[in-house]
Amino acid sequence: MVLLLSLLSLSAAGEDIRELISLSSSPFSSPGYYSLSRDAFLNPAALALRDSRTTMLYGGVYFSNLLEDSYSDKTPYLNNALLETRLGFMTKNLLLAVNFGSSFMPVTPGGDDSLYNVYSNIDIDLSAAYSIPHFAFGFSLKGGNSMVRPSKRIGGLSDAIANAWLSPFESAYGTERFSFGGGVIAYLDYFSFGMMSDDLLYLDDGKLSSSLTRAWEGTTLSFAFSGRRFTDSGMLRTVVPRASLSMMGIDKEGASLASIKAEARMQLLPQLSLSVGAGYSESGYKYFSLDMDRGRCALFFLLSADALSLEVGVDFHISSRPDYRPTIALSYSK
Repeated sequence: MVLLLSLLSLSAAGEDIRELISLSSSPFSSPGYYSLSRDAFLNPAALALRDSRTTMLYGGVYFSNLLEDSYSDKTPYLNNALLETRLGFMTKNLLLAVNFGSSFMPVTPGGDDSLYNVYSNIDIDLSAAYSIPHFAFGFSLKGGNSMVRPSKRIGGLSDAIANAWLSPFESAYGTERFSFGGGVIAYLDYFSFGMMSDDLLYLDDGKLSSSLTRAWEGTTLSFAFSGRRFTDSGMLRTVVPRASLSMMGIDKEGASLASIKAEARMQLLPQLSLSVGAGYSESGYKYFSLDMDRGRCALFFLLSADALSLEVGVDFHISSRPDYRPTIALSYSK
């Protein structure tokens, strides 16, 4: 059996929610990580470098919610809430994932707190990778679409369920998504370097387009350190650390997004572990300078027992207007 858990890649209509998600990524994910199965969901090159290369089927559910003072008191569990289910399989060099999701976005934050745009999202991710000693590269095709139920009044959980799963949706103009991306990972002993971009080709106003500027703006560079599960004599290590420093959209002044992450995995048994992860991300990062008003902190816990994994955590703004996004994800793989 193979242990698997990732913070599921999300599909949501609207640039604001996409930016929020990018800042709220799990401390257990980094483009520079490569040894675990969940690493392949972020950088496709990691698919060919997993410790376990067996074929596996997997499924998982993910829920997160934004808690902020300006949103509804009637339905606090729906403030930009995201619920997603992922199904798929993974082989030594191939990954296929299908994601079904529902999201709730307030029509006017701070206004009528019972009106929501309800989105139904579907995304498909196909990745392939190949490796040689100390190096791997991979490519990914991602596509999807969203449908919407606009301006629906939701006063409770039953209304939310009815609108998300029991009612017809309308086509949402401009929500078609398609992109072709790639990634590479180079590693030596405990250290690795990862680079990835999702925007080598993309859909723009219904047409397939490419742009060197956009490709570079969407490129993430990551340096990582990863400990080993076993000692040289084959004994299971009690604690396995990992840490990474990543930057996206690098220019002469800084990066559009920078993050530093660290985790410690306590291996209680070969098939039982508890991980603690923490991270800090900042948008509009300037070299050698921190601006906490643009930063988010994250604290997560991950329990893996045989084929089951449970991840819980929270990320939050450090600013004069704090918000909190609790997250829970459960997955099974075999």
